[in-house]
Amino acid sequence: HIFGAAWSAGVVRSTNNGNSWSLVYSDVNVRSVIASHNDYVFVGIEGDESKILRSTNNGLSWTIVNKLPRNGQVRAFSSLPNGSTLVSYADDGIRMTIDGGNNWQRKNTGMKATTIEVLKTHSSGFTYAGTFGGGIFRSSNGIDWQQYSQGLLDPYIKSIAVQSNGNIFVGTISGVIYRSTDIGITWTSIS
Repeated sequence: HIFGAAWSAGVVRSTNNGNSWSLVYSDVNVRSVIASHNDYVFVGIEGDESKILRSTNNGLSWTIVNKLPRNGQVRAFSSLPNGSTLVSYADDGIRMTIDGGNNWQRKNTGMKATTIEVLKTHSSGFTYAGTFGGGIFRSSNGIDWQQYSQGLLDPYIKSIAVQSNGNIFVGTISGVIYRSTDIGITWTSIS
């Protein structure tokens, strides 16, 4: 199954490789969604009643697993190879669950910026956090983070993409795209 977050609509799911989509959760404030390695699907809802929802049956039903402070903002999810799931919040850094969403623990060791816009786990096992103002941070376990922004002139990261050959790309708020060919250690502007 493929899941997507459709802003102003909800969560959509495809069971045929994206040829058709159906709405499986309706909410105008869906921010992000992830199907984790352990067959859980997590959805971040922001607004007056911000929360994280979990489905254990491919989106047929949903349970609230974490309520956030009023106007809390879920930014992104990432699933680690060990089965853990990370979530990032605006102004609250990163939290991790190792038990399917029942408990979420703050995991910001070494993190200098707390607004994490995007998370992406690479096939190398590293997870990358793109921050709003702090550049790129990298972790091998989702707990301890180190900043890797050499050559990155715009520290406001909006997107991260990885290629199967290992190249990593980040898009910045200024519209410049950077590439790393050494698992995120150095960055070169390509646009």
